[in-house]
Parts: sequence; structure tokens; C-alpha cells
Amino acid sequence: MRYIVITCCFLFLACVLQAQVRWAKTFAGPNDDACQVRQTPDGGFILLGSAGFSNYLVRTDSLGDTLWSRKPNWADFCGLINTADGGFLLTGTTVSSIRDFVSYKLDANGDSVWAHVYLDTLDQGHYTALEMDDGGFILTGYTATIGNAYDMYVLRTDPLGDLQWRRTYGTANFDLGAMPALNRDNGFMFATTTNAGGPSEFLAVVTDDAGVVLWTRTYAAPDAIGGAVPTALADGGYLICGWIAGNGYDSYLIRTDSVGNPLWARSYGGAGFETRTSRGAIEDLNGGFTFVTSTDLSYGPGTDRDMMLVRVDDAGNLTRQVRVGGLAEDMPRYFEQTRDGSYILLGYTLSHVPNWKEIYLVRIDSVGCGERFFDLGIAQWDTICGGDTLWLDAGSGFSSYLWSNGAVSQRLAVTVADTYYVAAVDSNGCLYYSSLVFVEAKPGPSFNLVNQGNFLVNFYGAPGNALSWSWDFGDGQIDSLKNPVHVFPGAGTYVVCLRTEIAGCGTQSVCDTLVLAGLGLPATRTDLGSVRFDARANRLLVQANDLEGRTKFVLLDAAGRRVKEYLLEANTELWVNTQGYAGGVYFYWLEGRDHTWQVGKVFIVN
Repeated sequence: MRYIVITCCFLFLACVLQAQVRWAKTFAGPNDDACQVRQTPDGGFILLGSAGFSNYLVRTDSLGDTLWSRKPNWADFCGLINTADGGFLLTGTTVSSIRDFVSYKLDANGDSVWAHVYLDTLDQGHYTALEMDDGGFILTGYTATIGNAYDMYVLRTDPLGDLQWRRTYGTANFDLGAMPALNRDNGFMFATTTNAGGPSEFLAVVTDDAGVVLWTRTYAAPDAIGGAVPTALADGGYLICGWIAGNGYDSYLIRTDSVGNPLWARSYGGAGFETRTSRGAIEDLNGGFTFVTSTDLSYGPGTDRDMMLVRVDDAGNLTRQVRVGGLAEDMPRYFEQTRDGSYILLGYTLSHVPNWKEIYLVRIDSVGCGERFFDLGIAQWDTICGGDTLWLDAGSGFSSYLWSNGAVSQRLAVTVADTYYVAAVDSNGCLYYSSLVFVEAKPGPSFNLVNQGNFLVNFYGAPGNALSWSWDFGDGQIDSLKNPVHVFPGAGTYVVCLRTEIAGCGTQSVCDTLVLAGLGLPATRTDLGSVRFDARANRLLVQANDLEGRTKFVLLDAAGRRVKEYLLEANTELWVNTQGYAGGVYFYWLEGRDHTWQVGKVFIVN
């Protein structure tokens, strides 16, 4: 018997107190999505999303209750920022086959102030905007180029939205689009993901306030697939947040100095789908950095995608995670840190009303350890073979354990197929969830039998997932069928063995002892055919009655030893020469195509 011992590997340090979701609100429905959210000067919030095919702008108080809403539908808006005069700027693109950037200025009550369309000859997609110190704006996204590729695309306007300049940045490759960061010199970092047909990389371009390039860097990342979002840090450096493939999808952070030299790079996530929001990462008011990601089927009892707030220290070490979600999909789109250090998350939810997709706004407190997560140090999918035990170990240092099957010990012996995880609580009351392990159990060889008579035995119950079956009946005969029917030569003790080959488990064997006593006859049919002895010709006439299938004929002597065996075609007869046979009683059986039998006896005279 094989034993597999797995000990967990913790990803996180100790936490302090359980985190709390301060409140959560839903808006609109039934087929809505979210774009961006901002905290307003009065402590409330302004959020932008979509309600069906309409843009949906909502202003709330500090508790998330609606103050007013608007549906500006003359363009496709998904960018939203506060403006210094207390109003708002919506940005997006025209609704047309060749899209152009648009900007739409609103006052504090959501009423129109001005609007602009920035015409171009190529198709554009919009991401977000920034307000500058002079009251002007930067709009960023991507533009099509000659040759069906894309470049980063940036517009600069004055405070009234009039165009001052436009620029493109990128390589000769496919560059997904610009996400901006305003640095302490009033210049910019624009970041994206670039692909030249080989491995994708993160691309960063730093410019002065007029958009003139100062330097450009690329950063290799394992299977980079998500557009990079930059953040300018107080020390003059940058933090680039994207996501990568390989272990499902994981969020990915790169920290650089002021001239783009990488200081560290880290990935975050389990075996599921973890991708950052369009906000990227922020420099947290409480220290370190924070980003929000999706997560699914990686840790604990999750059943679909959830929102997850992740906080790391200055070196990228995880310090806090808070998961928010229900039984269905809850997907984050954007987040902000509020002035009191708490967090506002915006996305959509399907958990509150079945098949009803609503905009979802959640506020999370600034302190608390939340749900902590750790890996069990084992692949998400594992297999146990017949007779094996898989040991899962949650590690020491917890005050209590609760496994998904109800066990309360530190270690769990797994012998059956299921999905396993453990919820553990430390001495501070912090809750930890382990990674999920999906265990498939492949049964070892076993079999059952039905003794149809002392010499006729039907074997069944061999594992159906085997690649092959090899029977040894202990009488010198073998078979390779899954469920064979075998006639033994007579009474006696036989050791019957089954050897199977199962993918991932190799070859395994099992044996059982079969005792056959006496001759006995199995229960019979009478309509499979007939057998009679012709004394004048010294032969047997065997007649098969089946009009469609073959019939097997077996002749045995009085001791149950097999004498002859034939296979008759449908509705045929057979003559068996019996010259040289000892006179006396013989037994026979006919086996039909449905494995039913007709057994009888015949007297041969010689």
C-alpha cells in the first residue's frame, strides 16, 4: 500500500482582526456592468456603468444610497473622473464603425456643461482620463494603425476640452492600449502589453508634460496577457500591475525605480482565474500597495468568481486579502481607496437575484485580516489509486480546523473522490482557507462472481476504467474480457486472479479462491437448440435455433471435463463424430448470444 504525505506551504504571515464589509449595494439590472467609481468631495460616490444598452451614472451618499442618476446615451462612456470644480468628466468613444474619442463635462448635479468629439481617420478604443494641474485633461486608449496593429493613443486637452495635442506610442507589434500615471514631475508613464508574435511583455513609456518620450522599457513576464496599468509612487518610482497566464490567470506586480529599473516582480493567485481591475494597484494610505482582483475556485468554499482585495507590503509580500461574493459570479471592475483609508469596490453581481446581473458597490474597512489563504502544497487535481491514501496536512499553528468533509484534525486521510479544503482559525481569530484539491479515485481491481453451476461461473464487477483486463482462472485457462464467463474442468479449488492496468496507477492484481464441489447444473433454457445421439452413424447432431446470432456448444464428460467446443452460426446444425469416445453419460451446454444457457445430458453408446 502506498502513502502520500503532503504538508502545506503558507503564503501569508499572521493577521490581526477579522475584516468587515462595511456595506454593499446593488443598482439597476437585469443585464448590467460597471466601469469606474470615484469618491466625491462630500464623502459620497459617483459610479459609471451600463444598464442594458444604456450608460448609467449614479451619485450616492457615503452609505451608497442613491442621490440621483443619469443615462447619457449619445456615446459609449466607460471613463469617469472628478474635476476640480466639483463636477465630473465622462470619457469614451462614439458609437460607430470607426470610433472616435469623446469627452463630456458635467456639473455636480450631473447636468451638461460641454462635450467634444475628437475626429480621426482610424478606429480608437478608450480606457480612462486624468485631470492635470492646469485643469486640462489627458485621455488614453488605443488606435488602429496601418497593417491592422494597434498603438497606445493619448490626447491632451485644455480645461474646456479643446484638443491641444495627440500622440501615439508603441512598437511595430500589437500594443493593447495606454493606461496612464501622472508622475511627480507632471510627466506621464503610459503602460500596455506588447506582442510581436512571441512571448508578450509589459511595455512602459515615460514622457514629459508635452508627451515627448524620455525613456521606454519592456519587462518580461511569464505569459503576460493583461494590459499593464502603471502607478507613479511617492519615491519617484513606478508600480506596474497586469496579469499573466500559466497557473490559471494570476495578477502580476512589477516595482521599478524612477528610471524604470525593476526592483522586484511578484505574481499573486491560486490555480483559478485571478485578474486585476482596470485601476491597477495603488500606493496604500496604510502602507504598502493594494489592488483588487477576481478569484475563482482557488481557495476555500468558493463556487464562482468573487471580488478580492489584496494588500502587500513595500517588498510585495502579502499582508491582507478580503474576499467578497456569493454563490454566483461577482466580478470586480474598479476600486478606489477612500480618504479614511477604507476601500470602495465596483463590479457586477449575479449572486443576489438568479440570472439578474446588477452593478455591485462594496465598501471594505481599512483594517482586519479578512480571509487568509494558503496552499496545501499539492496540485489542484490529484488521483488516488485503489488501496492508496492521500494525506493532506494543514500545518500546525492553528487553534481549530474544519475540513470540507467535516473532519476537525490537522491532517486528513483521503481515500475517496471529492473536493477538499480546510478552514483554519488562528489564536487571533483570523480565518484561513486552504487551496482546493480535486481528488479523483481510481478503484483497484476487484470482481464478483455468480456460480451458475459447479463448473459454469460468470465473473463481473471488474473496474470499467481499466486499460486492460487479464484473467487467470487457475485451471490453465486465461481470458482478456472485462466480464468473462468460464467453464471450469470439474470440481476442485481454483485460485482466480485478475490483473488490470489503470492509467496513472500502473498494473495491479487481486486474487480470490473459488471452491467448486459436485457436478451440478445451472438453471437452463430449453429453446436454444437440441442435441441428440445418432447410434447408427456414431455421432451427435447439434441444432441451433437462434435465427440471428451465434450459439456456442460445449460437451463435457461425466467428471465435468471439457471434451469438445464449437461455435455454430445462426440457425445451423452440426454433426460431431463420437468414434473413440467412452460410452456413458455426457453433459452439454448451449450458450446464446445473450449469455444465457441451455444445459442437458446425452447418452453415447460405443
